[in-house]
Amino acid sequence: MTAHVTSDRAAEHRSRPEEAVAKATVFALFVAIILGLGNTPAILALQLSLLLVLTSFVLKDAIIRNFRISPNYGSLSLLFFIVSSAIVSTFVSYSDSTYELSVQLKYTMTLLSTLYVVWIFYHCVSNGLLEESFVIKAAIYAFMVYSVAKIVANTLIALEVVQIALLDSAIRQTLGTTFVRSSLIFGLIRINLPPDFGIPIIIFCVLTAPKLKIHLPRFVRIACLILMLLSVVFAYSRFIWAATFLSALFSTLIVGRRLLVTFAVMTALIIGAAATSQAIIDAVENRFFSAAVERSDSIRENQQFALMESVVQTPLLGKGLATYVPWLVRSKNSPYSYELQILATAMQFGLIGLLPIIVLLMSLIPLIRSRDTLVFTAIVMTYCAWVATGLTNPSLIGRSAAMVFVVFICLARLSPRLDISPGTGPVSTAATGPGPG
Repeated sequence: MTAHVTSDRAAEHRSRPEEAVAKATVFALFVAIILGLGNTPAILALQLSLLLVLTSFVLKDAIIRNFRISPNYGSLSLLFFIVSSAIVSTFVSYSDSTYELSVQLKYTMTLLSTLYVVWIFYHCVSNGLLEESFVIKAAIYAFMVYSVAKIVANTLIALEVVQIALLDSAIRQTLGTTFVRSSLIFGLIRINLPPDFGIPIIIFCVLTAPKLKIHLPRFVRIACLILMLLSVVFAYSRFIWAATFLSALFSTLIVGRRLLVTFAVMTALIIGAAATSQAIIDAVENRFFSAAVERSDSIRENQQFALMESVVQTPLLGKGLATYVPWLVRSKNSPYSYELQILATAMQFGLIGLLPIIVLLMSLIPLIRSRDTLVFTAIVMTYCAWVATGLTNPSLIGRSAAMVFVVFICLARLSPRLDISPGTGPVSTAATGPGPG
């Protein structure tokens, strides 16, 4: 009996209330993870409880099918190797002077929860428990809520209703994290958090929603685009701006000539309007050409030198999980966190431990089912832009990063719907064999 047939039979045994609970949990989980960026006990308890609800739904479904499910041995093998590397790295770090148990436990839980979020969702879509289009829709609404929160916070700051110091203190106490902030324009400030690096792929999904058969009202799509574009502006990041332009360009090329013309006209109007405001010109110049940019690049150069020196010292097994360069600490709460996250991971896990992580990241490529060259290129380029953020920002490890990876998985599986020529690739929700963890 195939996994697809058993999936249909299992669906018959699932009641509508069960389906509703599962879908509501997915929506709540996306919002909780995107908004709950920190590691305070309350936030972790909420996210863990939602994951447990989804896990219990998965287990009950497996029991109904007599465990005749698609186990995704490839993804399980990757998980095994990554967890094994983490265990080895944990023991290695005992010999390192920078070892601290609380720091190591925090990083271990962050890493394992990232992997688990990806795996549980991949299992759900592979076995028909959740539809890819529904998961993407949940992500779209979650990012809308996130963008609204950023815009409201920035508006209150611009109107001097809330002071920056008080907002930062409140975020530290409630979320256990902080945000990158600097002056922007018109009294607004820069608010840059890890979910911002996922906005380009969400914009891609919103623009291609009709072709992906994701049912969103037109006004919702327009509102979502406006909100997330404002969120991108407030992120004040060269990388995010470039990735957003890339994803918007690819999506308009895929959807058709009318949207491409609209994109070109809107881009020209925005650039023209911005060029008339000296405040905006100064803000752009400050972000791309100022001394602040030179200082930021200089910090990354120092991190690169320090991390490379540590990698050379222990290239194979690494220095150990959650270790860091003692004389170069980026954050006292998370000393293992560097802007050059990929290089920092190489230092901790070593080349042997880094290999299964690289395979995990590359495993998305075979999941792209489209045979259309433009669609394949668009997804790969957008995905590579997101992965490349790990070269300059700590954006690839964390539950919000896991959700972005899940969206890419769903988009890859639905990619034939984006084909310009109909019938160029089969659309199927059945399991495709080994995939990401």
